[in-house]
Amino acid sequence: MSEKYKNTKSWFDRRLLVIVIIAFALLLFIFTWWGIQASRGDSFKLLVMQGTTFAEALAQASGNAIASESFNDYLVHRRFHEIALFIADMPENNVRGDQLTIIALRHNLDAIYICDTIGQISVEGLGVGSKKVLPDFVTNEIISLASNPESFYVLLLQQNELPDESVHYYLEITNTLDKVIVIAADAQYYTEALKNTQIGYLVQNMAREAGVEYIIYQSLDGIIFSSRKTGELLSIKSDPFLTEALDSDTIFHRKYVFQDKEVLELVRPFAIDEYPFGLFRVGLSLSSYNNVSKSFDRQMVLLTIVLFGFMLIGLLYFNSRQKRKQILRQYSEIKLTTSTIFDQMATGVASIDADGIVTLANKAFVNIMGVKSILNKLWNEIIIAPELKLENLKIYSNKNEEFELELNI
Repeated sequence: MSEKYKNTKSWFDRRLLVIVIIAFALLLFIFTWWGIQASRGDSFKLLVMQGTTFAEALAQASGNAIASESFNDYLVHRRFHEIALFIADMPENNVRGDQLTIIALRHNLDAIYICDTIGQISVEGLGVGSKKVLPDFVTNEIISLASNPESFYVLLLQQNELPDESVHYYLEITNTLDKVIVIAADAQYYTEALKNTQIGYLVQNMAREAGVEYIIYQSLDGIIFSSRKTGELLSIKSDPFLTEALDSDTIFHRKYVFQDKEVLELVRPFAIDEYPFGLFRVGLSLSSYNNVSKSFDRQMVLLTIVLFGFMLIGLLYFNSRQKRKQILRQYSEIKLTTSTIFDQMATGVASIDADGIVTLANKAFVNIMGVKSILNKLWNEIIIAPELKLENLKIYSNKNEEFELELNI
């Protein structure tokens, strides 16, 4: 094997090792990048599925809450309507205040009034409450009802800061269209029920769920209600995403920045008689998603580095073994060549170490000395001639001169 061929092969082996390392590193990088992207995609899909379920549950619960609120209004209306019918059937000229008081006390009402079409009280009966003056908004509603009796009744709620101060006013026009019966009653139980069933209460409760940033109901006219202060938001017409979602019958989603926070926004159309057609907008925080994704990214990168380290150590170890094998092979070739030349010499040659042990001897030396085995044995045990004893050889060698001995063996 020529020296040029050996150098070329060594250079080729080094280049191949570098190519293998680069290729493996590239494969690890591609695998890591793909794993990170796949993990992020799967996690985001799961978050979208959870958000979609939440938005759908919100819409259904809101519909039920509105239906429950309407049903409560219907029950209140039926109760007051039956009382108003009873009063309307009484002889017109014989209705007295004490009669209205008895009815009010029997039905646990604050008061009953009979008014004309301009809101003037003609007969009144006080029940469980103290004497009340009809608020201006009630008088205005009496005048409005008398002038437009298509809807024969109006149910009003006067809410105060304390639930026990809330009052219902029920207005119903008589068949003669010249009188309006007004019933005033405590609305404490009604307002308490609304707090637990109305859509605003429902939205506030659902918005307290972990990870929910906001719940907004928005129509073409603007924000109907929201779980928190929204600040300035684009109208539906100004936001192409919301416009497209409004025209769809499915839940749309997008990444959205709300008050400097990145959220996953899910948008669902919502339509019911009590509210204008609009969109439910649910914002879910992406902080947990981002934290989990970053943690997984770090784990993937660390795993890649560890794998690359093991691969690099393995390749370097394999390369070093190949180098050792190559060196041993070259050494064996050199030793074989040297031994061949050494054994073909006609002159006997031997080598002794400092301890007097024979480390090297060719065939000619063995034949001359007439021994079968000489390597790794003491020189003085093999050599009989006194002149060739180790002590004498050291004396000769210390003179730093070449010397020649002639012996008959």
